[in-house]
Amino acid sequence: MEDEYIIRNISDTAFWMAVYRARETERRIPLFKDPFADRLAGEHGKTIAKAMAARVGNEWAFIVRTHLFDTFILVMSE
Repeated sequence: MEDEYIIRNISDTAFWMAVYRARETERRIPLFKDPFADRLAGEHGKTIAKAMAARVGNEWAFIVRTHLFDTFILVMSE
């Protein structure tokens, strides 16, 4: 049952989150832009996001979390 676990490595979560970053980037008025997100997500990240969509349903939380972390990092680096 090798396909039973779609997330096998910690790096898989980065590919998964990159899907949400790419989706936000494509919105008309995005909270942030990540021009590399789609490439990072790749097919594996898209497969994970599709499989998790039925279970999670909280994509907005990942977007807000990312926006807050990005803002915090920018403020702290000034």
